[in-house]
Amino acid sequence: RPQAAMTENLVLASGSRIRANLLKGAAIPFEIEKALIDEAALKAALLAEGAPPRDLADKLAEMKALKVSARRPGALVLGCDQVLNLGGEVFSKPESPDEAVEQLTRLSGRTHQLLSAAVVCLDGEPVWRHVGVVRLDMAKCSERYLRVLSGVPHQAEHVVHEPLVDVPPDSWLARVISLDPGVRVFLTGFCCNTGTVYDIGRGLAA
Repeated sequence: RPQAAMTENLVLASGSRIRANLLKGAAIPFEIEKALIDEAALKAALLAEGAPPRDLADKLAEMKALKVSARRPGALVLGCDQVLNLGGEVFSKPESPDEAVEQLTRLSGRTHQLLSAAVVCLDGEPVWRHVGVVRLDMAKCSERYLRVLSGVPHQAEHVVHEPLVDVPPDSWLARVISLDPGVRVFLTGFCCNTGTVYDIGRGLAA
């Protein structure tokens, strides 16, 4: 179809501080307008239809972008979503520290995927999309360590400090972590595409 005229800056269809900071770090002008969708209901419907994790992330990102694009003619609208896939099972964000411990215990010692989807819409139509996939091999961690990490109440004498591997300060990973110091980060053996082995585990962040 004929290309529509773009009259506005990029619009981020998300209230995520991390995503906003990534765009700021790239010096991309943008506005924020949250997509008001029932994400849980959409996810449940897609899973009931048998959508694989990759398609789930892509579709949720698209729905967010479309929702905002409908009321922002001429603007490029970016929708994003991230899905954690463990052997075909999709994990949702934990609702409590105890649930976080349960999920991390299941991930401990196993390989999982993080699928990050981004869809750009213009005048109510998708014009660009991408799904990045990262494999994480998580080290075997004790339940006691995971409970401390997740903020579950504990007695001081039960706190254990299991060995962590430093993240190189000039790496992309260190940059991502610096954008939001509040994100819980712990180390697991993750090989990035540079061939460098990091120990990293993202604690199911927003």
